[in-house]
Amino acid sequence: MKSVPFNQKKQTILAYVSNLEDGAEVDRLLRIISSDLSENDLFGLTDEHLAIVNQRREMHLAGESNSFSLEEVIISARNSILK
Repeated sequence: MKSVPFNQKKQTILAYVSNLEDGAEVDRLLRIISSDLSENDLFGLTDEHLAIVNQRREMHLAGESNSFSLEEVIISARNSILK
C-alpha cells in the first residue's frame, strides 16, 4: 500500500471539515480530536469495565477459567447462531 503524503492527508481532512453541515457531526469530530487517547480511553473502558477485565485476567492466569483459541471461539459463535 502506497503511503499518502502528509499534505494530501491534511487537505483531505480540511475538505471533510469544510463540508460538515450537521452540528452533531461537528460535535462528534471535535470530541474525537480533543479526546485524550490514553490507553484506557482508546477503547472507552470505564473503571468498572477495567475491573472486570482485570478480574478475568487474574482468573485466567490462576487457571480458574477456561481459555479458547480464536478458532474455537468462531466455531462456538457459529454454532450458537445456528441453534
